[in-house]
Amino acid sequence: DCGMLGLPHLWEALNLCGLQEDAYRILTASGFPSYRNWVEDGATTLYEMWNMDYSQNHHMYSCFMGWMMSTIIGIRKTEPAYNAVELEPCFFEGLDWAKGHIDTPHGTVSVEWKRRKNPLVTDVSLTIPEGMRAYFRDTALSAGTSEFTIITTVMY
Repeated sequence: DCGMLGLPHLWEALNLCGLQEDAYRILTASGFPSYRNWVEDGATTLYEMWNMDYSQNHHMYSCFMGWMMSTIIGIRKTEPAYNAVELEPCFFEGLDWAKGHIDTPHGTVSVEWKRRKNPLVTDVSLTIPEGMRAYFRDTALSAGTSEFTIITTVMY
């Protein structure tokens, strides 16, 4: 229980402590209060209150979306204006694929990953625009699409 003022900082704090898996469990937890409770109740927007009163199109609990892009998709800006990015997606147990992109001044950066039937093998596709430096697991990438097959345990 961290309240609406603490919630925007929760996700990054958990990342800094190496607790991405815990952040994912909080995000997908069932029961009240939870995002999942809203979805199971038919929500297609974020509510103002956990008990679903008042506004049903409110942004104050939306901070997890940035966490999803920087952690699950793994796109992290490392220089102003997206001159350089680090691509480091996390692969969570119970999540078999993720796909996302960010439009930058240089063009679109996209990441897609998908587990094969073998849960320890993950295919990763990364697309980088011209004029941007990008790194995946400390490997410099060229502009265009790069594809990797990696072995994972549960979460990298």
